[in-house]
Amino acid sequence: MPSLRTEVSSDPEFVRQITPENTARDIDRVRAAGAEKFNFYASTFGTAVEMTYRSLFDHRTTRMWLDSPVPPTRHMPTVDGDLEANDTKDTAPFVN
Repeated sequence: MPSLRTEVSSDPEFVRQITPENTARDIDRVRAAGAEKFNFYASTFGTAVEMTYRSLFDHRTTRMWLDSPVPPTRHMPTVDGDLEANDTKDTAPFVN
């Protein structure tokens, strides 16, 4: 699987638009296709998306269960750089 850095260098404009806000808007488009409201379960990065969804579309959300939340301000295109800044070359310790 290519690293996030590879993805950023191959199509930086696409990667820059992958944000919790834009992902939440995409989820709402899916919801609009057949549901009045959503219940959510989310973990890790998904929690940032769902917290953002709730802040944008609270009236379209019933229940949320957030497991292992991360801050909604996490900027995913810079994850590789964050790992390098912490001198972490391998993500294996963070994967079960």
